[in-house]
Amino acid sequence: MSKIVVLAKEQIENIIYDAAQSAIAEGAFPEAELGAFKIETPSNREHGDYAVNAAMVWSKAFRNAPRKIAEELTARFNFKGTYVEKCEIAGPGFINFFL
Repeated sequence: MSKIVVLAKEQIENIIYDAAQSAIAEGAFPEAELGAFKIETPSNREHGDYAVNAAMVWSKAFRNAPRKIAEELTARFNFKGTYVEKCEIAGPGFINFFL
């Protein structure tokens, strides 16, 4: 795997965990242990460069619907200094990232 791919995945992971911590601190979500989630390459390029299932993994911990979790997270994303250009929520709560 190239260094850029590894770095992009690390940046996405950090963006998501930072947004989750921010949401917890602001009271949008209860304190919870944030389990591991997957960063995958979608088979359809229209779905972005990477797809993340964090909202679905954390739905039980945050006692909320995955789509609502994805909305709260994406509202707090900061892409400054990363390879990420944009993101979008898809389906039940996947978050698709475009580099």
